[in-house]
Amino acid sequence: TVEYVETDIANLSTGDVVVIVDKTSKYAMKNAEIKTKQPTGVAITLTTDNKKISDFGTNSASDLEWVVTVTEIDEKKNYTFNVSGTKKYLKIHNSGDSKGISVGTITGSENIFTWSATYNRLQGKGDKLVSFYSSTSTNDWRYYASSNKNSTVTAFYKKITSDKKPAGIAYEKTSYTVNVGESFTTPKLNNPNKLTPISYSIDCAPKGVATIDEKNGEVTLAGIEGTAIVTAKTDPTDTYAAGFATCTIKVIDPTNVYELVTDASVLKAGDKIIITNGKSGEVYAMIKREKTNTYCNSTKITITDNKISSPSSDIACLTLGGTAKAWTLNDGTIYYGSGTSSSNDIIFSSDIEGDLNYTASITIESENNCVIKYNGGGSKKTIRFNSSTTPKRFSCYESGLADIYIFRKAGDFSNTLTIGDDKFATFYSADAYIMPEGVTGGTITAADTQSGKLTINYTYTAGTTVPAKTALLLKGEPKTYNYAKTTSSATAPAGNLLHGADAVDAQGKTFVDGTNVKYYILSHSTDATKKLGFYWAAADGAAISYQEPYAFLAIDAAGSAPIMLSIDGDDDTTAINGITNDTITDNTMYNLAGQRVNANAKGIIIINGKKVIKR
Repeated sequence: TVEYVETDIANLSTGDVVVIVDKTSKYAMKNAEIKTKQPTGVAITLTTDNKKISDFGTNSASDLEWVVTVTEIDEKKNYTFNVSGTKKYLKIHNSGDSKGISVGTITGSENIFTWSATYNRLQGKGDKLVSFYSSTSTNDWRYYASSNKNSTVTAFYKKITSDKKPAGIAYEKTSYTVNVGESFTTPKLNNPNKLTPISYSIDCAPKGVATIDEKNGEVTLAGIEGTAIVTAKTDPTDTYAAGFATCTIKVIDPTNVYELVTDASVLKAGDKIIITNGKSGEVYAMIKREKTNTYCNSTKITITDNKISSPSSDIACLTLGGTAKAWTLNDGTIYYGSGTSSSNDIIFSSDIEGDLNYTASITIESENNCVIKYNGGGSKKTIRFNSSTTPKRFSCYESGLADIYIFRKAGDFSNTLTIGDDKFATFYSADAYIMPEGVTGGTITAADTQSGKLTINYTYTAGTTVPAKTALLLKGEPKTYNYAKTTSSATAPAGNLLHGADAVDAQGKTFVDGTNVKYYILSHSTDATKKLGFYWAAADGAAISYQEPYAFLAIDAAGSAPIMLSIDGDDDTTAINGITNDTITDNTMYNLAGQRVNANAKGIIIINGKKVIKR
């Protein structure tokens, strides 16, 4: 048997045969001479503990082997790496060029290397470092100053030959895919030579996906998504070499599937999307922002039948907010936008009110490629894929580079509702649903415009069925709640002054029949109290642009109407006094949707109850 086992360079001796590997990328250095070209990097597979080479892929092991010579000068070890049976060496032919490393014959000491323990790499003539380099067009080894390519780690896998027989242990299947909650039988380990003892271990991502009985190898799944790699080992005996076998178990949630979007009109607020550079096979997906980057790196994924199944936790699963032509993208923590200058930045913020650099249009073109174009200033505001960077990344560009595609989470996309820190929210659904645990919903059936008193009837408690097209004021602890849609013959209660998408005109504006209808949304006062209540969102309570899935309050006032109706009171209050004001004079600015905006906002702005055009 022949094994290639990781060996510290300090333990190598003259005559040892090694494979030189970058452990970070798992690429080995090929020993073929290509004139003065740098050595090629080829993909290999390491064992799960990275201690051995388990597969050379399409390469022959002999194409990756180097014969080591070790000498010592002034108590410092020097190394040379020779192609077996030839006079060719790994050498530095031009120390001033990052591509100045090659394989070939030598004329002097250009083939002598030392070891940098600081950078875990070979160091040669000119004191630069032998480092692995990867891009879309090439994978090779180069010669860099210490400040470059610090992420690469060189390791040496020593060839160990034994006349012992292979242990022969192997799992009957090397990979399984299991749905969350399905029954699972531990994979069978074949042990033809009846070797004992067998030790078992398991590596999980994330932790807790599965556990293993280290004595008998029984695997127990925890019922969550993730990947578990099971390893079985036997110790060497007088007859057999050490045994090693692995099996990968992928646990997926069949509902956690993202499907290729071919029509942008199906998108709506609350949808979750993943951005990729392709629509089938091995492609790259956008991952969440890392540290302070002004772009998003990518990770390789596999797409089958236009679907992404159980994406890993590092992938950016972005929630759509807003409306068509003004979508927002949020990864659950922060919003993604485009830079305001000529740079190729993706920018990030948790406060985006009125900022057009964080709203975007989404269109799908003829080949299902997607265009996400931000509405703000600057020319570089379209998300594209850049395959020439290391690592490959998504950022904003004016044109060119690679297309992107979006995949939307399959299933029912509106099965969550969110209550904010104030413990109140409005909500409207076109479908009947079951009120989730911890939430109570009420209709508003009367409003006294003189006293500002609302009559709120909290009749929809947890577990009750809310009829389709029922607009409600919700109360509960601050969180996002999951709810189940259902079918019901019940109709929305009559006399409710709250409305939703069924009370919107062709221009997307709120519309309720009446002679003097005033429109309110749940919002905060602009003074220091930040008082929560129903406020006019436009001057004089005029119609506003409707935003799903929220509800709005409409009152047909016979005379004057207050600009704010309070929802003060404890949980048992059904009639709540409001506050009446005649004018607003605090100079706070709003857009036509009733959202507060900053001083840089453009277009039609409401200031002190009056519409103003800012250019």
